[in-house]
Amino acid sequence: YRKDLNIHCHSCPVSELCLAHGVTPEILDWLDQTILLVKIFEPGDHLFHSNQKMTHAFALRSGTCKEYSIDKDGKEYVREFYSAGDIVGLEYANEKNCPPFSTIATQPTMACMIPIQIIQQPKPALYPRLFNLICQKLKHQHIYQHTTNAKKRVAAFFIALIDREKSKKRHNQSVIQLQLSNLDISRKIGIAQETLCRVLQEFSM
Repeated sequence: YRKDLNIHCHSCPVSELCLAHGVTPEILDWLDQTILLVKIFEPGDHLFHSNQKMTHAFALRSGTCKEYSIDKDGKEYVREFYSAGDIVGLEYANEKNCPPFSTIATQPTMACMIPIQIIQQPKPALYPRLFNLICQKLKHQHIYQHTTNAKKRVAAFFIALIDREKSKKRHNQSVIQLQLSNLDISRKIGIAQETLCRVLQEFSM
């Protein structure tokens, strides 16, 4: 339970990125009374599986996760990466609650468990915040298929990632520590891992 760990929305270090941002004190208290659980995921643990009914979305307090799918030939495609401050599963809180993708922790991750009902039937005061979060998610979704140039894909990925992290107002420094494997990045942007390594080596020269 969050209360046992002394976790509260008003004192959370990533509250400005979550549902709690910009809401009234009354809604803040209501969120604290409604979001009761926190869960720790080890690397390889799933937050949820594709096509299985989900009961919670997840607000990441720490760690990183990846959202992915497996095609009929067993090939993995990475759709998105998530880090502290991101809400995972927000867009899948519909009438079916069955996400088309799976999400797995890539490093030790702590997440508050947001009951789906909060998103499906939110209090009116939460409408603007939910709309803003959905818009931010759409803004940061990038498609790389428009170019076959590997260097451009790699550059676009890292520029988007840096912009996204800086938009969280947590990074003022020029260096951002990444907890992403080259394999996962290559699966995200649609190039071979060997090609990614070669491009990164060229960029570092």
